[in-house]
Amino acid sequence: MYERALRAINLQEVDGIPTAMVLVSNAEFVRRMTGLDMYGQTTEAFAKLYRILDVDFAFSVPTHESVESVEGTVYRDFDDRLTEGGFHVVWKGCRIAYTERKSNVWIVERPFKTFEDLLGYLDNYDPLADEPRSAHEIAEEYQRSFEKSQNPVKNTTLIGGWWYLTLFQYALMKIGWPFLARLMFEEPNMLERLLDRFAELSRRNVEAWSMTEIKVLGSHDDLATQLGPVASPDWLRKNVISRYSEIWKPAKEKGIKVIFISDGNYEVLMDDIARAGADGFWAPDIPISTINLAERFTGRKIVAQGINHNVLMKGDQEQILSEVGRSLDSVRAIPALFLFTLIYRTNYRCRRSTLI
Repeated sequence: MYERALRAINLQEVDGIPTAMVLVSNAEFVRRMTGLDMYGQTTEAFAKLYRILDVDFAFSVPTHESVESVEGTVYRDFDDRLTEGGFHVVWKGCRIAYTERKSNVWIVERPFKTFEDLLGYLDNYDPLADEPRSAHEIAEEYQRSFEKSQNPVKNTTLIGGWWYLTLFQYALMKIGWPFLARLMFEEPNMLERLLDRFAELSRRNVEAWSMTEIKVLGSHDDLATQLGPVASPDWLRKNVISRYSEIWKPAKEKGIKVIFISDGNYEVLMDDIARAGADGFWAPDIPISTINLAERFTGRKIVAQGINHNVLMKGDQEQILSEVGRSLDSVRAIPALFLFTLIYRTNYRCRRSTLI
């Protein structure tokens, strides 16, 4: 519940284990649980689902526009309009593809074809020029977004703010992996200047969130795969994590809790991210049964972890119940642990019997 989430984010003891929700993509599951159609009655369905599952914390309540559709993919040139969450900075000049309700958008063509094209492009590129709005203007958008999610669940679930493009994510999405890797090794000074500009833009968005009514901000940067960091930990510490404290400063000054989010196993970077100012970690790809982060950071940091994906996707009912039981037993007495109610990667893949 809302009050339980507040106590947990402030590292206070709570009754039971607080739960966090991530996006559910299984329409049959939502219908069985709520009696509602997640496509036709989206907000009502998810608000009811959060109440039924006793969800304490989430970053949003999905709307009709944000729910995945299985119909068709649209391809077009991005039209330079402003987008919620600042993605227009990433997509400008690109050809994009998206699903019908735009819940999934990806770049299919960038304005540079070769590495030499990229270098010429970056010579004149300033991402700040692609975001004309002040922090106050962006804050109005973020407050509306927050209210759209918080109001339907009121005192049931605490809704946090969500900033996806913290720093590395900006560069990764704008440039793409092959050219970004070459920049790291061949043009480090150019990449350094680019990261400085992205950091300034990111700080403006965090400042905008700090002007809203949120109590928690999720700050996302994909720094890892399931095998570990995407680059040398030393490189990430020096070039990415070292900039986080300044990016997060507006939120920290307002007393907003910053939870760092990344896919993959970024455990080796957590102490550095904590020193940069993170109040907690959202770690969907680090199962509790493998590494108990809550035990490691108990009393110091907020932690959100889940159950082993592979067991949920491939195990039989006995294996799944055993894995869930072991995970729950290992964390029952630890405050400030949020257990994922449903792991987003398994919502549409795992056996029907594990969902319903």
